[in-house]
Amino acid sequence: MYYGDTDGMRLPQVIAAAATAAIVGTAGVSIAAAATSGGSPAPTASTTAAAAVGKADIGAGTKHWRLRRIVRHAIGLSAQTINIPRSELVKEMRAGKTVADVASDHGVQPQAVIDALVKAGQDRLDRAKANGKLSDARYQRLEHRLPKIADRFVTQFHLKSS
Repeated sequence: MYYGDTDGMRLPQVIAAAATAAIVGTAGVSIAAAATSGGSPAPTASTTAAAAVGKADIGAGTKHWRLRRIVRHAIGLSAQTINIPRSELVKEMRAGKTVADVASDHGVQPQAVIDALVKAGQDRLDRAKANGKLSDARYQRLEHRLPKIADRFVTQFHLKSS
């Protein structure tokens, strides 16, 4: 018995195809049509759900990419403040040292590195606010958190050894 669908699929087949696509779609695999009898199927709720899961994964990856970029810039600025090559700072951080340890070993006060990071972050926040990318409330929250984040990066952050 057919339930009024135009491509000849039975309702149980449509449900099975939708369930299969939804389950596999959550694993990150895109399915255009599961268990079709031929022809080009109309988009189902399952393919839309699979596409939404894919977009959610992209957002999560974007967040990690931004965090890596921020850490990369912070390491570069820290190395510049300590007056050593970036690669040397990374090597020492992978050996288990913090930025504060490396700065002290090279005769630089860790507070100088923290101040440089806070100044760079403040400049970035000011530009974002001037361009209309931050609301006043968000700007104030980030401005308030910036010194604590910079201090934690310098005194506690470690890179994983590769």
